[in-house]
Amino acid sequence: MFALKFFKRHSVSIDETATDKPNFKNTLSYSDKRVLAFSFFFSLMIHDEKLAEKIIVLDDPFSSFDSDRRTKTIELLANPCLITPDGELIEKKMNQLIILTHEKEFFAWLFRKLDSPKALKIVENGLDSSGIKKSTIKDCDVDSEFIEHENKRDLKEIQEIYQSNKTVNDYDGLCAKCRKVLESIFTRKYLFELQDEINQNKSIRKYTDKLKELSINGFDNEPKYKSFIFLCDNLNIELHDSPMKNDGGNAHNVLGDFLKLIKQI
Repeated sequence: MFALKFFKRHSVSIDETATDKPNFKNTLSYSDKRVLAFSFFFSLMIHDEKLAEKIIVLDDPFSSFDSDRRTKTIELLANPCLITPDGELIEKKMNQLIILTHEKEFFAWLFRKLDSPKALKIVENGLDSSGIKKSTIKDCDVDSEFIEHENKRDLKEIQEIYQSNKTVNDYDGLCAKCRKVLESIFTRKYLFELQDEINQNKSIRKYTDKLKELSINGFDNEPKYKSFIFLCDNLNIELHDSPMKNDGGNAHNVLGDFLKLIKQI
């Protein structure tokens, strides 16, 4: 039977039923209980002499855990080992480890720590004839779907559309992605020079004006300055309600200008 002891003298028992005495139910938070349940299970698991023959299934092991417990939880799952009284580490292996989770960040970190993991995802697949939701298990590209930064994915998408000369079906959506990428580059490269503008949530147009005023990195050169201002116009920066649109070849030209100018920021 499991029990806890605080400061070597205050015991909290799992099977205590008296309401006026400390027990797991009236003393521990929900997160504490989840951590303890996982700890007890993990302890039993690594002491199991037949672990190598077993398939271990964990359903949302990080659910309701405090975020600062993520790193150690992942390390325990990725490197299960038994510590002997002499401090020796004995590697423990199981036949198969299956982990189900809704926690995207936990999943991404866990994927990087495990040895040769196989990542799968459950995808909704409409309704059956009775109106019940159907789903399909598919392969999951963890790097592109969970680890790679959103701006990086957007930039790759923009470049792929431009280079393959695909039809631009959602120009406004691409404009929004271009604006986010530009803002990310400006605010990281010129964090100190643009501190006031960043704090006031100013736009890329204002960033360009400020860099011109400070004569930084050639932004005071009129052709370069105007190229960025024209790009702001074409991406509807501060002109969100403008009826002026770019489509067809014009849209591709704007994407080309964007890809060229981000190298000059």
